[in-house]
Amino acid sequence: MMCPGFVQTNNQIALGGVLTPLSVYNGLQRLIHVKIHKDLKNAHWWLDINSITIGFWPSTLLYNMVYDADLLLWGGQVHNTVPGGRHTTTEMGSGHFSSEGANKSSIIAGMVFLDKFNYELPPPDLYKMEATKPGCYDISKETGYYNKGLGQYFYCGGPGSPDCDK
Repeated sequence: MMCPGFVQTNNQIALGGVLTPLSVYNGLQRLIHVKIHKDLKNAHWWLDINSITIGFWPSTLLYNMVYDADLLLWGGQVHNTVPGGRHTTTEMGSGHFSSEGANKSSIIAGMVFLDKFNYELPPPDLYKMEATKPGCYDISKETGYYNKGLGQYFYCGGPGSPDCDK
């Protein structure tokens, strides 16, 4: 949505919309499967959500990624639009801190990257976890989380607050 030039090829999922069904706090959890991959034929970068191809970023837009990506990021972001410099009360993820853990906090799991031949590989162990507004949002600080069904994972999220910057 914030990258001009994205070509949407499927309208089954509204970009910027809510994906349903939703997880229930301390109840049934739902996973969203997101995949960004490079088309080896024309070098476009494609977006799939829950195995539905949504569209692509043309290779001409991503000229610095002609061969591959040099940085991989997983996480969350909240856009702060409150006038006067105060922080928004927008929740990230479930709206609960990572310390609440399974079935309460949001989880990012099954992280893999595709090599130049489109083979899935686990992310390298050289990753940094950072929360830029830890009073509002956080990320699990423990590293090396692994679950046979989920692969590598971490918890993140938070309630937001106008008092984050204090």
